[in-house]
Amino acid sequence: MNPASEHWIARTIKQTADEHSELLAKTRAIESLVEGMHYPPPGDVARKLRALAEHLAAHIDEEEKSPLYTTVPEKVPELRDEIALRRGEHVPLMIALRQLTVEAERAHDASMASALGMRIRSAVAAIRQHEAGESSILHRLRELDALD
Repeated sequence: MNPASEHWIARTIKQTADEHSELLAKTRAIESLVEGMHYPPPGDVARKLRALAEHLAAHIDEEEKSPLYTTVPEKVPELRDEIALRRGEHVPLMIALRQLTVEAERAHDASMASALGMRIRSAVAAIRQHEAGESSILHRLRELDALD
């Protein structure tokens, strides 16, 4: 690895991985609540969705200030388009969670079989897919740097 770039790349990868782990743990809590064969209290689902939406908003705010979105596009033009694509997913993810929170506050059924439960699982899948895409960018960054 190029010694001059190793430090910021390693730091970016670690920081992003840590943030993704925390976010994915919160998404797992929502999944487990709506995927069981029981009927979770809609108020519990709404509270967890609200917490996840707030966490996601803070995560995205910090992430967009991180090297992944500030430094990498400038230093590694090969990744610029993919990074722009991932950035474009941020607002729709936040909007979807906020809408689900409002819906869950009014719902009587947030079980796995309910329409709300299915939309929650779909939103969780979208978050997971987005985070996997960002992780893929970091792996490609590491590979590109190794070629220097």
